[in-house]
Amino acid sequence: MAPTVSRKRSKLPEPLKILHSSETVQGGVGSYMRILSRMSGKEVDQIFLIPSEHQNYLLPGDPRVRTYPQAKRGLSGCWQQAKYIQRCIKELSPDILFLHSSFSLVALVLLRMRGLSTPVMYCPHGWAVSRYKNDSLKAKLVAFIEGLLVALPDVTVNISKYDLELARRLGYRGRHELLENAVPPPTENASPNLFKAEPESLHLLFVGRLDRQKGYDILISAFKEARKHRKDLRLHIVGEAVRADGSTITASEGVDFAGWIDSGKLDDWYRSADVLVVPSRWEGFGLVVAEALRNGTPVICSDRGALPDLVREDETGHVFSFGVEGLVSCLTSLDRKALHAMRPACSASYKSRFSIERFDNDLLNRYQDLLEIAP
Repeated sequence: MAPTVSRKRSKLPEPLKILHSSETVQGGVGSYMRILSRMSGKEVDQIFLIPSEHQNYLLPGDPRVRTYPQAKRGLSGCWQQAKYIQRCIKELSPDILFLHSSFSLVALVLLRMRGLSTPVMYCPHGWAVSRYKNDSLKAKLVAFIEGLLVALPDVTVNISKYDLELARRLGYRGRHELLENAVPPPTENASPNLFKAEPESLHLLFVGRLDRQKGYDILISAFKEARKHRKDLRLHIVGEAVRADGSTITASEGVDFAGWIDSGKLDDWYRSADVLVVPSRWEGFGLVVAEALRNGTPVICSDRGALPDLVREDETGHVFSFGVEGLVSCLTSLDRKALHAMRPACSASYKSRFSIERFDNDLLNRYQDLLEIAP
């Protein structure tokens, strides 16, 4: 998919005041907000309203972060979120309210009932329906509720082409636009030499939660089988269990666990690896793919969710048919020289498609569009 074409913006309020709020900042939502927080100064003034129990996950000590009490996720938490959003709007008079994640739509119902007039942008960060088996009763129920509530924001931004097409295919209401995710530039002077003690091994990297969504169980099973044929394979796992729905699977010989790595050191791992493995069952985007590409590291990913659209076959990596068999076939066919030859294309893909500069410009365009269409 070609990157969004930048266009000249008409003058926006300076600074444009944005109030962001979410009922969680764990995982991808927190990463997204940290990216947003970099866009500050002359053009944008940002405030982040999040649950108090999550304040250590997002910009600790930053005066732009405000909190509200949330005992647990659910209707009571949405009520609290709506109440504190209303307080912030009264105090700060933001130009735009930017809501994140599914439960925020419930808070928006309450705000609309109270006469909210501030223009509202919404980002689901991956549609909830993606988590359920196609055509299951639960999937149909979630799609109905999600598709109905998404009519409430003035505009919904989708983080991937896959999410945008899914919303359209399911007939989700409201105005939908594409704002593809991005990641910051790599850490300066990131080291490519973490694994130099084993130069003959082909180093695979996995970054993420050790749970079902991320396909950790598929990865471990496939690696065990692939290593029967490729003793040179070495798997490095960065991450830990969060949901305990896949982490009980024991690893085998040739697997190293690093736990969570400080964000300032993560690029060392990407840059040192021969390839990143992303075996997810579903992804609304897949930030780890963009993080690997910014370091010139090829990616092999499953054919699920948004992932296939992020990787160009034989240019920036490979896409495998989801499942143990598909991943085994991909792992056993890897060639180090071919992977190394992909590195320039990987870096170029990041710069043209996943850079912060492209994201900032596209987001400001979306803000302008919203202010123009909002009543």
